[in-house]
Amino acid sequence: RIRAFDRMPDGSFLISLDDGVEFGSSLLRIDPENNKSVTLWQGDTLIGEIAASDAGKVYLTARTQGELWDIYAFNDGMLNKVTSTPWAESGLSFNPRGHLLYHANPYGPRGEVEAYVYDPETGNHRVLAGPSYTLNPVQVGDELFFLSLASEGYEVYSTPFISSPVLFPRRISEQSSAPDYPEGFVKKSRLRPYTSLLRPWARIPLLIPTYDDTGSVDGLDLGIFLLGADVLGENSYEVTWNLSANRLSLNWKNLRFAPLNLNLAYSHLPVVYPDGNYHYEYYVNPSFTYPLVYRNGKGLNLLRWGQGLATRADSVKHRTIHSSLAAVFSWPGFAAGISSTHYWESPMFSLRQRSSVAGRAAIAADIAGGVMLADIEPRLDMTSYEGEISYSYHDEVRGYDTLRTSSPFFASATLEYRHRLAKMRFGIWNPNIFFEDLYVNIFVDAAFDTDALIGASAGIELSPEVHLFWGYVRIAPVLGLHVDMDGEIDLHPGFNFTMPLEISGNRQDAARFVRDPKLDEDIDHFRFGKTVEF
Repeated sequence: RIRAFDRMPDGSFLISLDDGVEFGSSLLRIDPENNKSVTLWQGDTLIGEIAASDAGKVYLTARTQGELWDIYAFNDGMLNKVTSTPWAESGLSFNPRGHLLYHANPYGPRGEVEAYVYDPETGNHRVLAGPSYTLNPVQVGDELFFLSLASEGYEVYSTPFISSPVLFPRRISEQSSAPDYPEGFVKKSRLRPYTSLLRPWARIPLLIPTYDDTGSVDGLDLGIFLLGADVLGENSYEVTWNLSANRLSLNWKNLRFAPLNLNLAYSHLPVVYPDGNYHYEYYVNPSFTYPLVYRNGKGLNLLRWGQGLATRADSVKHRTIHSSLAAVFSWPGFAAGISSTHYWESPMFSLRQRSSVAGRAAIAADIAGGVMLADIEPRLDMTSYEGEISYSYHDEVRGYDTLRTSSPFFASATLEYRHRLAKMRFGIWNPNIFFEDLYVNIFVDAAFDTDALIGASAGIELSPEVHLFWGYVRIAPVLGLHVDMDGEIDLHPGFNFTMPLEISGNRQDAARFVRDPKLDEDIDHFRFGKTVEF
């Protein structure tokens, strides 16, 4: 709840404390010697910054609900406005003369953020010489230091401290608190202001390759990928629709009752029989997750419980209940994530009984400027089957397309070290593509069942970070060289793909899993016995 603080000349501290229930703040003065606090002010104005001069003068950036940041002077328990504008003033500091420096953007669409100086004695504001994007001005001697943008991000710059008179643009007229919508807008539908917010903000056409029995590409299917969310982020969705094959998948997330996270996954897939007839196989999976523990600091940061009910096939008779538990532990330079999911066997919920348990544990530690990752994922099918069966697991070990076993237990493990090899930091605005850093990964992969090691490889990979669409899409192409357990050496390409909304079935990278562990709650998409052959 502490939003801002500054130190007074006598050694005490001023602290802005957010109200825990209503919009507003409290301003406290704390004496560190006796650890006593005194409330100097409390109200429905939110205090964002505090600046105290060597002479004891106090200025704040603050705002009332629905307004932007203005500058206030605090004196004798009162807040008095210094500025009252339709733009925001912030980045407060004092210069040696006791004048207040700040930055503001009074030019709207022109986007000019400039530094200003305010003289409390005369009440005059002057503009400081600098570029058109000047943040957090600070005077040191005869120089003005500030933040501005460079090709590699924010940098600190300096320029001679020169001020000149400023003529602010005319104040924009105040709008009514109740906007006047165009005629007929409300009459058409009372829900329209809300449903219109769910229009997809990303529409990505897809060309999806199809494969024949030999694994060769035999055609391309046309599809579209949609992403959407309302303005508050309480509802978000992703839709993939293969127009050629009439294959649809939908994932919807609702955070209206946060921290309760409600999810709904839906898909249908046409299944073609050898005689040419076909039917649709449907899949519906409502689920929720809830954080039992969620906090910062060392030790246990997250303990999250999840529950869901999956229904599949061309009827509702195939039902599976799945329960999950995830935890995150962290210490300085070290973090661990653990997650497990159990699919319950019960005649009450499924005529085709199936009981399985899957888990994953990963550890990340900072070593020699890079990160060391250890990742293991065991799976056990506890369902009783008649006759011989075999399991197929895909892309578990780099260099192996498919691993097969007749054992109901399977586990994959990875030890990997990642280190930044070079900074690239260049890009093109249109089309928007940005190359960031080049990483080198040294890895050892292994997979085993109850009887033996069934696949292993070791090697090295190069992977650049590529950002598309202003950072919303991140692609990490991978070019790797590996040696497998038979001594064969080969190249393996690949890529990691992330978006603001996770694509279903996309396994979390180990580094992300450590921060926020998740397991796919769909037993078929979750790579557990992805293919079970009877």
